[in-house]
Amino acid sequence: MVAVTQVSSQAFFELSASSLRIFQRAVQCIAKLGRDAALIFRPEELILHGADDGHSAASQFAFRRRFFRCTPTQAVVQQEMHVVVLARALAVALRGSPQRTAEGLLIGLAGQRLVLEFTRHGGKVRHKVPLLDTSPFLPGEPPAGPHAAALAPGLLARVLDHCVPAGRSSCEEIIARHLAILESVENRAGRTPCWALARCVRLLKASADSSDPV
Repeated sequence: MVAVTQVSSQAFFELSASSLRIFQRAVQCIAKLGRDAALIFRPEELILHGADDGHSAASQFAFRRRFFRCTPTQAVVQQEMHVVVLARALAVALRGSPQRTAEGLLIGLAGQRLVLEFTRHGGKVRHKVPLLDTSPFLPGEPPAGPHAAALAPGLLARVLDHCVPAGRSSCEEIIARHLAILESVENRAGRTPCWALARCVRLLKASADSSDPV
């Protein structure tokens, strides 16, 4: 675990109000999954990772450069920094009326604390979430070879609907590995991956209440 000794103007991620709402929803998702939340700091990227207590399921959100107003300079963050906090404590720090109406958020590290600084009506509200002295659970890529996964069509449809909500900001990208139905639709139709994904969603929605396979 690596921590920065102080928060400076060059060592934080700055989120706009709209980006803050997306980040809040991502943290809520991680908090429902398990006890810990891991944050990976990179010069132009912030990754939020969580897993259930049995390490049988994991979820990860990668926030790229264009998600932020500004990111730490490369001179400050030269390598990955991994920190772990209680997911519930992070969710509580992001919850409340002042947080919901904040105009922006700064995320940085100070000593053994994750610092969240909200800007609102010209003022600032700061929350500090203690870091845990533990290593994050970060599963790597699966080994080479054939892989298979079974997932109920209705559940996959709900996951995709959550990532692309109607009338609201959606995820920047969705990555699905070894998902044969997406690959087969794309290869058979000769369309783009986006078209294949949309086609898959329509098929899943149509069959969500049916026992017949898609």
